[in-house]
Amino acid sequence: MYMKDLTNKVRATSVHTYADDTYVVVAEDTLEEVDEKVQACIDRHVKFLNEKSMVCNISKTELVNLIDNRRSNIKVQDQEVASTTTMKILGIWLDHQLKWNIHTEKLVEKTTKILNGIKIIRRKSNTNQLQKIITSQVFGVL
Repeated sequence: MYMKDLTNKVRATSVHTYADDTYVVVAEDTLEEVDEKVQACIDRHVKFLNEKSMVCNISKTELVNLIDNRRSNIKVQDQEVASTTTMKILGIWLDHQLKWNIHTEKLVEKTTKILNGIKIIRRKSNTNQLQKIITSQVFGVL
């Protein structure tokens, strides 16, 4: 309910919200302009949250620069925002080069753990049970 008004207040290139998560996309001609616009968006976002008696969780706030690996000096209420090369958005891993490597690695890691667990229980399960487990656990990840 509160977040519906946020997109009008932040004024970024693109603002996406899902439940209590907000993703802000900024595009400008130079990196300096991007930094200025990102900082202004964050400042407006924090002001909006404060007006609604909400807070920005700085420990969950991340910045991914999709142009290069340069660190920015973006701050939320005098605390520097963590710059990272990867970010998970609604189950999809993005990296700063927009490649699928990290997403694929994470999927392989997760499905390997699930399949190792299935190996342990397969002797005590029938085919129908195993099929349901695989469908729900492995396909749910993919």
